[in-house]
Amino acid sequence: MNRNRKRRLLVVSGLTAFVGAVGVAVVLHVSAPARVLTTRANLSDPTLALAEAQAASPFPIKQPGYLPVGASLENVTWIVPDAEAGPAFSVDLWYALPDGTRLHVWETNNQDLIQTGKDPAAPTAGTPVEIAGVTWRIVRLLPDSTTVLSAHLADGITVTVNAILDDPTLEQVAASID
Repeated sequence: MNRNRKRRLLVVSGLTAFVGAVGVAVVLHVSAPARVLTTRANLSDPTLALAEAQAASPFPIKQPGYLPVGASLENVTWIVPDAEAGPAFSVDLWYALPDGTRLHVWETNNQDLIQTGKDPAAPTAGTPVEIAGVTWRIVRLLPDSTTVLSAHLADGITVTVNAILDDPTLEQVAASID
């Protein structure tokens, strides 16, 4: 056999093996049964993360004093001031609820929210509702969906609380943040 013919045969054989392997992989991928993951994501310990966030925060992080029965802190994330994020600090507290949904509390000392049009507690946002002496703005994203409560607290911190909960329960959570 001449040398060029051997090369072509080798290339064609390699290509056939590659196409066959891809075909098997595609069949295996397509025919694999769908699974729902029931295990918790590998997140950092939320208590340690909260302590780290508090150490980095220029203001005391407020946790709800009231949570629905069975709720537990699941994840804490924060953004520290820098050239990219800007001069404000923000923190997100995520609580797992027994029905599999989440309760989210967001706090920031960003004083530029109104100027940027991103203020969730602006007078034009949602409907005002008085909760424990504080005017919160309530927005319902969709019927039977997430409700968002936002307020400017006396210390200058903007807080947003959102979850798929009935209004009295969500208002009780908001009232317990001070």
